Amino acid sequence: MRPPLKSPYSPWRMNFMLSQIILSPFEPASSCDLKFLSWKTIFLVASTSACSVSELQALSIRPPYMIFHVDRVSLRTNPSFLPKVFSESNINQVIEFPVFFTNHSNKIEYMLHKLDMHRQLRFYLDRTKDIRNQINFLYPFRRPEKVDQWLKQPFQNGYLIVSHLFMQLLTYSCHTK
Repeated sequence: MRPPLKSPYSPWRMNFMLSQIILSPFEPASSCDLKFLSWKTIFLVASTSACSVSELQALSIRPPYMIFHVDRVSLRTNPSFLPKVFSESNINQVIEFPVFFTNHSNKIEYMLHKLDMHRQLRFYLDRTKDIRNQINFLYPFRRPEKVDQWLKQPFQNGYLIVSHLFMQLLTYSCHTK
């Protein structure tokens, strides 16, 4: 017997992804489609925290598990979560995201501020508060949907969307010159 072969994901570059998720359709965060806001949020959390899918699912929005400080955001998993590697450091792990350029003084700082987790999490929590009926941080934008599949979408589809939008922009700029 031969096991089925899975097709590999397209290669992607982090700098390209970050440069594109600060643009439309992922911005402005206050009014973009909830799907893109969710994809951007989970992409930023997953790629910067290196958490497993189960750890991401176990993040809680309740204090003291999510705390917005002046200079950072602290996240922790729900205490009922049991990590795969059961140790004190894994159980009590705190994920911290520093604030990026709240007082931006130039265009680069303004663009980097769009990657700020403090800002992103505030928008995400505010935009999902009316549909949220749970304390888990991640809330799938569609129901019913398996959260683990939803968590993979930004990585599987995000690059394709961003690449497509980038190619449209490139094609448009070439035709207008």
